[in-house]
Amino acid sequence: MKKKLLIPFIIIIILIIIVLSEFILDKTMGCMAPHSDWIPQYGIISYPDSKIYHADPAIHFKQIYSTNQLRYRGEYVDPKSPEEKIIFLGDSYIFGFGLPDNQTITYKLTQLFKKNNNSMIAINLANPGWYLGQQVRRYIELGSLYKPTTVVLYYNNIYEGPGTNWVAYADDHNKIVLRDLSENSYTRMHSIFLSNTTIATLFGRSHVLSLITDSIKKMLGGNLRSKMRNNQDVLIETPTVNTNKSPETNSDDKIIITDSIETQRRYIKLLIAFANMLKEQGVRLIFLSNNDISETPKLAQTVKELEQQGLLQHCIINNWFDAGVTFPRAPDRIHPWGDAATTSLSENLYNIIMNKR
Repeated sequence: MKKKLLIPFIIIIILIIIVLSEFILDKTMGCMAPHSDWIPQYGIISYPDSKIYHADPAIHFKQIYSTNQLRYRGEYVDPKSPEEKIIFLGDSYIFGFGLPDNQTITYKLTQLFKKNNNSMIAINLANPGWYLGQQVRRYIELGSLYKPTTVVLYYNNIYEGPGTNWVAYADDHNKIVLRDLSENSYTRMHSIFLSNTTIATLFGRSHVLSLITDSIKKMLGGNLRSKMRNNQDVLIETPTVNTNKSPETNSDDKIIITDSIETQRRYIKLLIAFANMLKEQGVRLIFLSNNDISETPKLAQTVKELEQQGLLQHCIINNWFDAGVTFPRAPDRIHPWGDAATTSLSENLYNIIMNKR
């Protein structure tokens, strides 16, 4: 009898410990759920049809980000709808990290179109953590289906970080090549346990489960950031397709790159190929950057030359803000574009887009 009572008692104690742990951690730790999905075509990508919960109790921050069935932020737009389409590509800045759905650049720009009776709509294909390779692939596989008249591409910076992802790159013939990431133990675990949005949300909202799964990820896949910092190649992916060139003669073989010089080389090659591809399609390219693009002279010179050739229009967004005025950051206190900044950005983009019609 005592043994029969002991097991339920232990279960109750464990449940009490878990509930108390969740309560304490919820008051002290931030979370985002569901966090990014993972697919071979892009690596990290937002879950489809999701309400992404993002919170940081330390700064009293809580936000919801909405994605549709095609995994991009905002309401779904039918590619066959009659409106003229403006496609936005970028990372968490364009995605609107830290901001509610109605404060993103694309939402505000669409509202300006409606206010002025313009049959136009802005579509947000940006994704947090994405770099040019993923952005270009997203345009080719999805953005191009909308037959846009304009693409707005935001350049953040050339960085090493945990590595830049080149699932799209420009070959020696200035053609854009797409390739998939190969799977490892970390991504296989994700496919098994976290490919379902509901399960991923549950795991993301539960701090205890998140701590457990994070520990398992580290055991299976190793600590990505520390390995990259130590210049280990174990998580640097290679194409799943065969190539006749050896790695010594084809430095494009590796998909994940941690070197900033190689990242800049690839960015320049792919930007040139992408700008030419859009030109052939009759699509206007607006290239946004901060004034710190001057810190990468080769890229800055390339952008200048592409603009002179009529392949893009370069806009330095610092010029759009009042001199000496620092707009409030997004409520997450990490991203610099708060509500006032996205208003200024959308208004300036509206004028640029409409002035050359």
